[in-house]
Amino acid sequence: MKINKSLIKEAILAFALTSLICSSANAADYYVGDNSAISIDYTIDSNGTLYFGNYCHIDMDYTQLGNSSGGRFTIISEDPSPNWNGMNLEFTSLYLNGFSAKNFLIEINNNSSVYSDGALNLGYLGVSHSSTLKAASITADEIRIYQSYAEFTAVNVGSIYVQENSTWVATGISTVEYLNMNPLGTVELRMSSAADAIYVSDTIFIGNNVGTFKYSFTEDFTDSIFAGDGFFDFIFSETIVGNIVRAPMDTLAIYVANSNDKYTWDVTYIGDKYRISNFELIAIPEPSTYAAIFGLIALAFVAYRRRS
Repeated sequence: MKINKSLIKEAILAFALTSLICSSANAADYYVGDNSAISIDYTIDSNGTLYFGNYCHIDMDYTQLGNSSGGRFTIISEDPSPNWNGMNLEFTSLYLNGFSAKNFLIEINNNSSVYSDGALNLGYLGVSHSSTLKAASITADEIRIYQSYAEFTAVNVGSIYVQENSTWVATGISTVEYLNMNPLGTVELRMSSAADAIYVSDTIFIGNNVGTFKYSFTEDFTDSIFAGDGFFDFIFSETIVGNIVRAPMDTLAIYVANSNDKYTWDVTYIGDKYRISNFELIAIPEPSTYAAIFGLIALAFVAYRRRS
């Protein structure tokens, strides 16, 4: 049998080119055509782009797009008004550059996570059942957080529902029309400056199961307190502003939470305000210190055993 060497060379070259393309760091592009409903369940561990046509939907199940070390996806969507485009995530990780499409919905379900370096601008966002969302800021008609954790600045958001042991960590200055924390929702205002606040133009609904407001502070903010008077006064009505329904102010569970465990402080209620003062830096032992402590404990134990 005569072997065609030229064909073998071409096959090897084709395989090498295919391998090069698959392992390339170039963007992976995925287009969803008009009136399509598809499912994907694979990993693209790099940069890429999702293109949506008109009136289409993607179900993602055990999928990863992008990565935690810098791989990011961009979503580009047509506006199929009055219809919607959308995504449903199940056990999925999605890393985004940011996103803007008015008639678009994203459902983040069942241990899924979405991380966005940039702003998200969309119609509806749901985060539920042990899922996580971290974004720079969000503009939306409605956001629902259920048994999950979300961290973002709300920029002109219509309604936010934080329910069933969920937490929304608000950063910067958030503007919301309606905030519902019933039942058992937690809102934490993470302050990096004295100007940070949550403004609710209409109503904060607490319900019978009283929600919890927390305050935490970044290291930049604590440094500014050190550099100033050594204390900071804040008034609840100045940092979270809105009409309270079904819970008087004095029954709300409001307390200061430290997001940086290097400091401790005292909290004093003075009239209509809280004062945080007496900051102390906590000395955190180095790993070598822990090793020395454990070594001393071990030696003491050995000595005890010998005496016994």
